[in-house]
Amino acid sequence: MKKIIYVLSLIIGTVAVTQAQVTYGFKAGGNLAKFTDNSDFEFKFGMHFGGVANIQLSDAFSLQPELLYSAQGY
Repeated sequence: MKKIIYVLSLIIGTVAVTQAQVTYGFKAGGNLAKFTDNSDFEFKFGMHFGGVANIQLSDAFSLQPELLYSAQGY
């Protein structure tokens, strides 16, 4: 029964996404990171960048998956 529900939801989700309006973009920015094991309050500047997609499912609902790389403050 679980397999049937899973397969049906996958099919319905695929049909909904194929009719959706999809846009792609690039995202980049800066961040302040602090990763220390002592009491130093020194922040290091980092950056993040990656790709983003916006999947418009209806007028009031959309999904926005992102794949980002973010530098750590070692």
